[in-house]
Amino acid sequence: MHMIEKLTIADYGAGMAAHRPPRALAHAPHWLSLHGLDPGATFKYSNDTVSEILGLAPADVMHQPVWSLVHPKDMRAFNRALSGILRQGAGWGCTYRMVRADGSAVWVYTTGRRTAEGVACVTQTRPGPDG
Repeated sequence: MHMIEKLTIADYGAGMAAHRPPRALAHAPHWLSLHGLDPGATFKYSNDTVSEILGLAPADVMHQPVWSLVHPKDMRAFNRALSGILRQGAGWGCTYRMVRADGSAVWVYTTGRRTAEGVACVTQTRPGPDG
């Protein structure tokens, strides 16, 4: 079992609130990110796994709105899911496509929870609806 599987999203949010994410998070098998509570949900933190999923370095996504990486055909569903967490603070999950650095799309599943520091998310790749 990977160490990250023993950590919960609450642990992740607590670590980010203290501005000291656990060392295990930097190289976790899932993409971990923290987003601002602003309408663009700008990236405040990203671990190294973003490079495996999107072909981008963590520095490439920092301070960028999450919308810039969501596939245009999935923007409405993603917006609806994220708007709910920003308004209500409840946890959420969403399957959608993101756009990789080379322009191709990748299906992902993201779970998130609102924390005092923003929206803490865990993203992993998923097969698309076609298989």
